Amino acid sequence: MIRVNVFVEGQTEETFVRELLYAHFQRQNIYLNPILVRTSSTGKGGVDCNGYWFGCNSSAVPTF
Repeated sequence: MIRVNVFVEGQTEETFVRELLYAHFQRQNIYLNPILVRTSSTGKGGVDCNGYWFGCNSSAVPTF
């Protein structure tokens, strides 16, 4: 069994992962876990500089 955390920005993306992608990957024994990240407190979208899992420094964002 493989578990994958998927960071999503909003409810639409969370629903997409849960209702569309989950069943497909589950058949391959891969389980997706959508995690809703905190976005800007101003409501303008985007991840806040005091982000949920990384700051404004783009070098802190992991690349794969």
